[in-house]
Amino acid sequence: MRLCVKYGKTVLIENIGEDLDSALITLISSEVMENQTTKPIEVFMDNQYVEIARGFKFYLFSELAKPNFPNFKVIHCNILNFSLSYEALES
Repeated sequence: MRLCVKYGKTVLIENIGEDLDSALITLISSEVMENQTTKPIEVFMDNQYVEIARGFKFYLFSELAKPNFPNFKVIHCNILNFSLSYEALES
């Protein structure tokens, strides 16, 4: 994960539940994402600060039908719901 952040790679974590590890929450927190200065953005991972490269993308995938994520997670993410019922497809 640290190398993906450092070198601007894409990370996809599948089958997440409603609880996230605290290390992952730091990546989606407002302190990291809302830094609009010209300084490099850094995050504390693996007992060291890692600069977040410009190309870094972070995707979380859940198979929960109706996930109940806490607000502090939801306000920093774009949530896409790909579940569609058969009736909705017919209309």
